Amino acid sequence: MRFLMLVASLLVAVVAPAFADAASEYQAGQTAYDQNNYAEAIRHYSNAIKLKPDSRAYVARGNAYDDNGQIDLGIADYTTAIAISPKYPDAYSNRGVAYYRKKEYDRALGDLGKAIELKPDSAFSYVTRGNVYDDKGLPDQALADYSTAMQIDPKFYRSYGERGSAYGRLGRLDEAITDLTKGIELNPRYTFGYLIRAQIYEKKNDRDKAIADYRQALALDPARAVARQALQRLGVEP
Repeated sequence: MRFLMLVASLLVAVVAPAFADAASEYQAGQTAYDQNNYAEAIRHYSNAIKLKPDSRAYVARGNAYDDNGQIDLGIADYTTAIAISPKYPDAYSNRGVAYYRKKEYDRALGDLGKAIELKPDSAFSYVTRGNVYDDKGLPDQALADYSTAMQIDPKFYRSYGERGSAYGRLGRLDEAITDLTKGIELNPRYTFGYLIRAQIYEKKNDRDKAIADYRQALALDPARAVARQALQRLGVEP
């Protein structure tokens, strides 16, 4: 009997959360998430949810699932968070991002619109909705959302990068360069900004500036195959 009780105690120790309280588990999940250790983050968030199933923990675990490539599990967690807290804007905005990644654009627009209704000062939600509009072939609505995001938060570099990218696709190359340059000024490690600006410079036949930006994009993110291929196409070393 004593042996059976010992085994049972060991099993409880194995399956029980590592910390005694939900806040500590949640914080451990945040630390793991910030280190891109999504599996570990999911484990800690799951422990936090067992101890205290609140909407914040579900959204956090949803983010980890989403970034780990498990989009449907992420959507399920965001949906649970919304059921718990129907007025939680982050749950709608993050589920909108997940739907956008799945190319379910109408669902994404519905969620992002709700997030903006609940939190009208969210530059992130406006930029993301702008991306959805852009991918749906609605550039005017996209440009309007990017511009609104800039008014809300003039230092949110992604607003400039995304609007610059949209201008580039519309052939408004000088406006594109202005926006992309501003985005890079706000965040000198903005790989996307360098990459898109390089492509714009290439369209303008400004070879030297294009090469410089492709090289900078590759230096910031050596996995950017597009930048490497562009440099090879231009006949220069990365």
